[in-house]
This record gives sequence, structure tokens and C-alpha cells, in this order.
Amino acid sequence: YQTRSLLCAPMLTKAGQVVGVLQVLNKLHGDLFTNDDEVFLQAIAGQAAMSIQNARLVRELLDYNEELRKTKDELEDRNRELDLLLELEQISSSSRDLGDLLSRLVPRSAERCGADAGSVILTRTTNDGVLEQDVSFWATGQEIKRFTLPWGRGLAGWVAEKGKTLRLDDASDDPRCEKTMGEVVGYDTRSVLAVPLRSHHGILGAIELLN
Repeated sequence: YQTRSLLCAPMLTKAGQVVGVLQVLNKLHGDLFTNDDEVFLQAIAGQAAMSIQNARLVRELLDYNEELRKTKDELEDRNRELDLLLELEQISSSSRDLGDLLSRLVPRSAERCGADAGSVILTRTTNDGVLEQDVSFWATGQEIKRFTLPWGRGLAGWVAEKGKTLRLDDASDDPRCEKTMGEVVGYDTRSVLAVPLRSHHGILGAIELLN
């Protein structure tokens, strides 16, 4: 494109801020741009500046509203977490025994995290001094199932032994996944979130949520 003649006007807001420039090139028929053209272009540039500024204000307002929505959602999530922690504390204080505690603790934790199943393992030393882990397993629509595994077996056993949090999106090929446990409870584990159960005495076991 070959430029022969041009006319430029700044796009000014009412506050005098330049938001851009409007430019026209090569008046038709070889004529020259006139003063009337300049006045007209300045008017168009002023309108364009107002439109741009309004669009930016709308964008800023939408962004601000989105931030408020995110903050509101985060506060609601935090309140739900606090409500759950209070409920779990009440469950702990009102439970008749450990079995009653676990039967109420695991389902509520699973529900809060959108999990389909969960289990708690607790470390126990036998009379022969051998470490074992007592497992309490729960799945949607099932009663609590309890059984014993050797210490450190399974994903939750690994968490209890290592004292580390574990999160897996696909546990099917993980060598730590206890196939025997799946056969005992009749459950297919896909995704896992497990954390150690700690007290001032050390690690008591682990709690895990599945799928």
C-alpha cells in the first residue's frame, strides 16, 4: 500500500488521556484532506475514545465481579470445611467406641471430598511384638468391613509407614496397591487420596479416600 496523504487524530478521553490514534489515508479522487475532514475525524476519535474507555471499565467491572465470586466461593468452601471439622469433633466426642467413630468418620469425610469409598488403618502391635494394621473399609451402600493386613501393606499402609501424603489419579498399576484388600472388600480402586494420622505420640495410622 502506498501512502500519499493522511489525517490522524488522537483518541482522547474526557480526562485528556490518549487511548489510541485514528488514522485515515489517501483521500479519494486525489483530493486533499480538508479542515472539515479534520473536525469530523476528531469527533469520531473522541467517540471512539469514550467507547474504548467504557469497554475497559466494563471489563474491569466484570473482572472485579469474578474475583468477588471466587472469593465468595472460597469462603463458602472454607465455611463448609470448618462445619465439617466441627461435626467430626462432635462425632469424636459422642462416639461410643473406636468402631462407632470410624463408621461415622469415614463416610462423612468421603462425602465432603466427593469420594465413593474410604478406609482407616490403625497400627497395632501383637503380643509377639509384630506390627499389624487394622483396616476399617467403607464404600457407598455398604457396611463397614474390618480386617487385618501386615504392616506397611497397601497404599494407606505405605502412607502410615512413610508418614507422607499420597495422591494418585490412577492406582491400577501402582505396585503399592494391595490387590488382596480389593479382593477382600470387592472394590476396584482407581484414584486415591491418603494422609497419615498423627498425634503427639507419632503416627497412629492413615486415612484414605478412594475414587
